Amino acid sequence: MGVSKGENNEPLLWENGKFREQPIGNIVGMSQYQYGIGVLVLVVLEWYWYWYWWYWSGIDIGIDIGIDIGIDIGIGIDIDIGWY
Repeated sequence: MGVSKGENNEPLLWENGKFREQPIGNIVGMSQYQYGIGVLVLVVLEWYWYWYWWYWSGIDIGIDIGIDIGIDIGIGIDIDIGWY
C-alpha cells in the first residue's frame, strides 16, 4: 500500500507545485458536526447547572449563555428558575 499517484508520479491532491485545496463541502460538513456537538454539550451543561442549583439553593435564577463557533455562530440563552 502507498499513496495514490496521479500524473508525473505526484500525489492526487498535488496541483501546480502545492497541495490542492479541499472542496468547501468538507468544511461546511465539519462545521455542522461541530455545531451539533456544541448543542449537545450545552444541553448537558444546562442540565447540570439547573439540577445543581435547584438542589443546593432554595430559590435560584440561573442564566446560561453558550456560544458555539463554526462557520456560523450560534448563541443560545436559557433562563431557568427553580425552587424547593
